[in-house]
Order: sequence, then structure tokens, then C-alpha cells
Amino acid sequence: MMRILQLNLKHCEAAQDPLCDTISKLRIDVAILCEQYKNLAPSNTWLADADSQAAIWVQRGIPVQERPSRVHPYFAWARIGGIFFFSVYAPPRLSAMEFSALLANITKEARGRRPLVIAGDFNAWSTEWGCRETRPQASILLDSLALLDAVLLNTGDVPTFNGRQGSSIVDLTFVCKTLTPRVKSWTVSGWYTHSDHQAIVFEIEDTGTFTVEPHVRHHRRMCDASMSKVNPRRRRELVYWWTAEIADLRRSCLRARRLFQRSRGRQDEEIHSANNTSARHLLRVAIKTSKRRCWRALCDETKQPAPLCCGAQRGGGSVPAGAASSGGAYNRPSPWRNSKDLSRGSRSAPRPARMAYPTQRSKSLMPHDPEIFLRVYTTCLETGVFPSVWKHQRLVLIAKPGKPPDEPSSYRPLCMLDTMGKILGENHMRSAGSLHRETRRPLGATVWLPERAITIDAIEDVISTARNAVAGRRWFRGTKKYCAVVTLDVRNAFDSAGGTTSSPLCAACSCPITC
Repeated sequence: MMRILQLNLKHCEAAQDPLCDTISKLRIDVAILCEQYKNLAPSNTWLADADSQAAIWVQRGIPVQERPSRVHPYFAWARIGGIFFFSVYAPPRLSAMEFSALLANITKEARGRRPLVIAGDFNAWSTEWGCRETRPQASILLDSLALLDAVLLNTGDVPTFNGRQGSSIVDLTFVCKTLTPRVKSWTVSGWYTHSDHQAIVFEIEDTGTFTVEPHVRHHRRMCDASMSKVNPRRRRELVYWWTAEIADLRRSCLRARRLFQRSRGRQDEEIHSANNTSARHLLRVAIKTSKRRCWRALCDETKQPAPLCCGAQRGGGSVPAGAASSGGAYNRPSPWRNSKDLSRGSRSAPRPARMAYPTQRSKSLMPHDPEIFLRVYTTCLETGVFPSVWKHQRLVLIAKPGKPPDEPSSYRPLCMLDTMGKILGENHMRSAGSLHRETRRPLGATVWLPERAITIDAIEDVISTARNAVAGRRWFRGTKKYCAVVTLDVRNAFDSAGGTTSSPLCAACSCPITC
């Protein structure tokens, strides 16, 4: 069963902010949106038109099977789960000729594509779907979609738009005739959206041919098994700024809007209208205040000393069975020659930040009894099971000197790992370095460069390759070859490179230094 949400966001930031929470609570698979405030990432799940007026947002890991080769204005389409979804927005400023041209482009793209769902805000009035009058755009719309054998799903007289000028039904949902028996529970939802438009929710039944592809389902199961959550039953909020106060204000907005809609034509209409406006304003202010408070709290954490062992205080993960036992034979050799190599893997240099108790305890026990740690690491490598606490990171933002504190680019991110996991990684780096120096693998092979000596060796290999290429008498029918050295400079990625080492090497090959 696929659940679809249809909504016009009216280019409102306050309407798009709670969208993630709405999709999570309503368990939506595909969202058909109009007039979005901004396009979201990634582009493989958020498909928008050329003018950012219509979009399709895919959720819950469902793959996009087909998408247009080029984007079109005022509508976007994608094939999801075997169904072609079209998200359309027709602005009210369009003339009859422009409206006909838009529908002609839609029918041209939709021709030959079945099953089909065409939904959006058409700004077309007709008594056939509950409006007070019929306008020319409605006749053009029905004549155009008749070529696609489309059927209207709108039922009842519940308005999809409620504004100060009145209410209307302009958000329409069309499907092809072959898909009509599979559509279930089409309703205008009463969920508060912070927009003038109401959300439409409907379901499309599974026939057996439409599901998430088997390999995608198996891939998700593999990912869930290898990277299990700390507590899968706990429902996590999708937005970091969500609070109980915002939830209460949202309920108040919903109640104020209902009272305002029911009071139209009465003496207290102005009072309820003012209450509705005030409730919307309070919700908008609360969301912005919560975002600002969360950002300041994140900035304040950078000013506090951070422990090096970040995962010790979190739950989850255990040492594999047999790791602490004294006996047992191992088929594969240990990556370290003896326990002294393991004890040297823990750096003893002082750190500027205070070390937590588990970090100090691990480093103090390592020189005294390295055999225990050796058995733990060897068992982890043999079984392929590593404690999840080793994989936890603690994000620490380091302020850049002379930068404004309110800008995100003024901080340098640093992810701090658990000490036990870092010791395992450092020993692997030492083993990889010795292997590279012994085997002298070519540049074409995949080489891990963890140490400065290995990096220097790689630079020297590049220089020697360039010298051998240009060594000769001539290029045309000669021994000389064309050699191109392409460098990739990622911002803030190589700030820690040693200038005393790289400068002579760059000067030897006449390479300009740009950093």
C-alpha cells in the first residue's frame, strides 16, 4: 500500500518546516507538492520543475525508476513504484492560451505512460467538483485530460483552499481508469499545515506487481542488520528544533483555524480571524526561536572541553564472545607481530582537552596487559563484529580565529571517536604503511596513505613518472610523452599539510603553490 500526500505550501517557510513531521506521522511514501518554499536535497528523492513551482518528494527509501531528461515549467513527473506521478501547478495569472499550452505539454509527456496520477493546484473552478461556478479553465482542463482517460478523484464538498476571500476546491487529483480500482480512502485531511491549502491524502493498493524492488528491500535489510539502531522502537523526531511547546502551538493553530472557518458569516468572525492570525504568528515565532536556540547551543558546546572517548556513555554494542577468554586458537594471524606493537598504538602525547575516565583507563591498562587488548582486537577482526560504541562520533566545532561566531562557516568540524576504535585504526595504519614501503605498490593500485612518509613517497612517484614521460628527444615519432598532473583542491581539506615538506617538492617540478 502506497500513501500519497498532496499539498500546496504557498511559498511559506512556516508551512514547509513541519512537512517532515507531517510526512513521518502520516507515514507518507510520496508527497506531491506545489509552490514549495525551497527545493530540498538530495535531488534523487526531490524532483522539482524548472520554476520551483511543483515538486515530488519520495520517502521511505522507494527508488525513482524514471524521471524526465529535462525539466519543464509548472510541472514535474517521475515513475515511482511502477506508477507515473505528475505534480502540476497552474498559476492564476495564466491566460486561457497559456493554460492550454501547459496542459498540452502535460498530455504530451503523459501519453503512453500508464498507470498515471496527475495531481496539483490547477486554479480551475467547476461545479462538477464542488465550486460555486464554472470558469473557462475548467473546460480546458477536462477536455485535455479526457485524451488520457483520466478520472477525477475529488469527492464531497470539503474545500481544499481557505483564505480571506473565501474557500474553493482548486486542488484536484486525476488518475487513469486502470488505476481507479486501486485507489483507496481519498480524503481532505484536517491536519494542520500552516498553509491556506488543506492536505489531501489517499492510498494506492498494491497489486503484486508494484512494490519496492526485491534487491532494494534486501539491501535495506542488510543495512539494518549491519547498522542497527540503538533503540529501534523509539520514535525519533525528524527535525532538531521540535519541542513540546511547538506541538501545543500547532494544536492551538488547528483549533483557531477551525473556529474561524465555522464562524464565517457570524458576528464573531472578526474575533476568530484575529485569534487565528495571532496563533499562526506565535507558531512561526516559536519555530524560528527554537532554531536559533539550537544553533546557539551547538555553538556553546564548542567552548567546552570535549572528552576524547565519546561513545563510552552511550549504550549499545558489546565485545564479541570469546574475546576476553584466555584460550582459543586463531586461524588468521594477528596484524601485529607482538603485544608490544599493540601497546605502541596508543599515543601518549598530551591533549589540550580533558580526557574522560574511560580514555585514561584504556591508555593506562594498555602497557601493563596488552594481551587482553590483543585478543579483543583479533577476535573482532576474525568474526567481523565490532562494538557499535566504537563507531559513535561526537561532533565538536572548533572556532576559527577572527571569524564571526554566528556564521556556520566560522567553525571547523571535528568528529571524535572512541579510544578503543582509534587504537585499532592506528595499528592498521602502521601495518598498511609498512606494507606499502615493503611492496612499493604502483600508483595504479589502491593505496591507503595514512602516514607522512607514505605521502612523500607518493609525491616522489608522481614526480618520477613525469620525468620519465618527458625524457627523450621529441614528441612526434619520438620517445617523449604528454604528461598531465591534475590536482584537486578541496576547501579546508589540506590545511594541515606540512609546508616545509611540500614546498621543495613542488619547486623541484615547477609546480605553482596556491595555498
